[in-house]
Amino acid sequence: MTLQKLFPFLFLSSLVLFACDSGSVESQEDTTSLEDRQQILTGSWQAVWNTDPKAYDGLDSATSYTMNGRFDFGKDGKVTVHTYGYPNCIFASDTNAHTSHWTLTEDYLYLGDEPGPKGISYKIGTLDKDKVTLKLLNDTDLTLYQPNAHQRGKKGKK
Repeated sequence: MTLQKLFPFLFLSSLVLFACDSGSVESQEDTTSLEDRQQILTGSWQAVWNTDPKAYDGLDSATSYTMNGRFDFGKDGKVTVHTYGYPNCIFASDTNAHTSHWTLTEDYLYLGDEPGPKGISYKIGTLDKDKVTLKLLNDTDLTLYQPNAHQRGKKGKK
């Protein structure tokens, strides 16, 4: 069975599993409070998943290692993840949406069936108002970005 066929199963089933990161936790220079960081994350974000093709040596050269999507983070602690899969995409071959809970800690974003630090754990790289970088299981990068972020700086300019 290919990863393409397994990704939706792995994605959804890992919502109920705790993914541990045995690596060291790097200190963050960010002085933004956890509450402020949660407020920054609340709302709709465009998403791009990427993984390194070198990790999948031997797969068909037509395989794509990038997938787009969207995250809708609610103030109520729920998140809907939309995945825009397509043929030959290593992550998924079709579009899917799943609603679960989200929990933010200093170093991780957790998505799970229940609130709290359990479920899928995304290691936070950066988190600011226009862009968030996350790492899943040390081999998948997830970038969230605001769709109109590039236009904000242009307002009022001719």
